[in-house]
Amino acid sequence: MQNVSTKERIIDSALTLFSENGIESTSVEQIASSVGVKAPALYKHFKSKQEIVDSIFLMIFERYNAKIETEQREIESCLSSFDSYADKAEKAAELVGNALKSVFAASIQDDFLNRASRLSQIERFHFDRFASLYQNEFHDHLMNPSKNLLHKLMERNVLKNEDLEVMTAQFVSPLILLFDSCRSNMTEHKYALDFVTRHVRQFFRIYKK
Repeated sequence: MQNVSTKERIIDSALTLFSENGIESTSVEQIASSVGVKAPALYKHFKSKQEIVDSIFLMIFERYNAKIETEQREIESCLSSFDSYADKAEKAAELVGNALKSVFAASIQDDFLNRASRLSQIERFHFDRFASLYQNEFHDHLMNPSKNLLHKLMERNVLKNEDLEVMTAQFVSPLILLFDSCRSNMTEHKYALDFVTRHVRQFFRIYKK
């Protein structure tokens, strides 16, 4: 890795090993070996494995927050783009579907976040911080923005005025399953984008005002 510091290489290698084997099953020696240094050299940059974990967690949290803010803006922008169309529900479905496909593609293609997601899935039962991170990805990342969007579409009489929490769960749950599936099998990427389109269209047909 040119122009990448040893400290950055340690974090990157540790994230890969942690996401494959778990934190407890990964030793400092394994991390050092994957970077191409001896364990004493690694301690020049980090005092302990826990400090490596803390650094990785901070990086993941910062990346998630930045991504969530971007995705919320992208989905929210849909609200100002369909009012002039006769069939508002159909146009809203198109815009929301395109926004979700963009979000989906960017997330799946982000190698750092893919490894971070696998790590949070492995460790959410062992470390409270990673349980919160897993919740952050799937709740704040998808549930909250979608709930807000559906609520505003209901207010504009684009969608039926039904139970908002149930509607949000019905809208988001297939997408969460899709994220998990594609992170395990990248060959499903093309199918996933097509599924997002079909899922959003059907959802809007069912709940169209």
